[in-house]
Amino acid sequence: MLTKNAANDSANFKKGNEYADSTLYLALQSKSESKILDAKTVKASFMLFSNYKTAKAESLSLEILKECEKFDIKSRICDVTYSLGQYYFKVSRFNDAEKYLNYSLEVGKKISKSHLLIRTYKMLSDIYEKKGDFKTSLLYHKQFYTLQDSLENGKLKSNLAEFEKKYNIGKKEVEIANLNSEKELKNADLKQAHTRQTFFIILSLLLIGFLFTGLWAYKKLRINKNALSQKNTELDNLNQIKNRLFSIIAHDVKGLAIPFQRASRILNHHIQKQNFDKTLEVAKQLETNAESLSNLLDNLLQWSLEQMNGYTPKPEMLMLKKEMAQIMETYAGHANYKNTILSESISEDLSVETDKGAFHVIFRNLIANAIKYTENGTVNIHAEKEKENIICTIKDSGNGISANIIEKLFTIESDKIKNG
Repeated sequence: MLTKNAANDSANFKKGNEYADSTLYLALQSKSESKILDAKTVKASFMLFSNYKTAKAESLSLEILKECEKFDIKSRICDVTYSLGQYYFKVSRFNDAEKYLNYSLEVGKKISKSHLLIRTYKMLSDIYEKKGDFKTSLLYHKQFYTLQDSLENGKLKSNLAEFEKKYNIGKKEVEIANLNSEKELKNADLKQAHTRQTFFIILSLLLIGFLFTGLWAYKKLRINKNALSQKNTELDNLNQIKNRLFSIIAHDVKGLAIPFQRASRILNHHIQKQNFDKTLEVAKQLETNAESLSNLLDNLLQWSLEQMNGYTPKPEMLMLKKEMAQIMETYAGHANYKNTILSESISEDLSVETDKGAFHVIFRNLIANAIKYTENGTVNIHAEKEKENIICTIKDSGNGISANIIEKLFTIESDKIKNG
């Protein structure tokens, strides 16, 4: 009757064998020689060390060795020969074990597999110890420890190198962490500096905006002030023009009203004397003077209304003789009353381009003044062309104008009233 452990081992061996068979089956299905060889090696190793069909396992291992030698798979040769040597040592076939272990050692040296050599040296040392050859056993044992120490030193160096590498990596990580921390601090400082810069820029822009707004307001105020000053000047000028226009109107109307006053007194005298012929003559003269005064007032008022918003000339071509005749006709009665001869010496072809209203106002004023300040004399109007200019002269035999009044004659604001 099997013990519990033996029963468990038997079950495990059986399960392991099934796994090995499954591996070999899958390798055969793949038709890959390397996979088939690996599966056979696993199967043989399992059979050798589980004492399961040992003879068949030995045969399978030798078959595998031949295939490895055929394809010169040195690492696999080392594994198979070592397994055989280990198996032969187990069954006390020391010579066979020595043979295959030396074979494994020879191939292992060619491929420089330290772990293969170490296990082989250890196994050979154990074989010679069993055979009683302690000298040879000691020799292999020394080689075993020498190689193992070398490997351990290599591992130690590797571990030290790995440790140093990890240390350096850790150090670098710490440095990187410190750098990242410094970078974050710098970024925070930069962000804060950028915020301050943005704030100062915005503040500067606002100040500049306020400055430009103030300058614009100041400029606008100055422009408005200049415009207001200009408007005030224009109003003053317009007021002076208005006063001058009223003065001109009053002057011209007053000048034509005088003959009416005198004619009315003469008419009254002839009526009282019942001198009807003279009465009819004076009445006709009054009718003529009234028509002239009406035309004068129409022209004068029309021109004055046009000039109320500022003098704006409307030039047109005028024939001098014709225009002067109209003006002289207006003052014929006045000149006759003052026993003054009113005459002109102007060529028929003389013309001038000027504003008709202003022309009549100017010459009415000049002729009226000439007649006003002349008694029992002459008033002559003369015009002639000199190169590109036309020179007009109004000459009277009256009492004249003093020098100080002549200086102010063409200033609109001065008072130049003088009794006739």
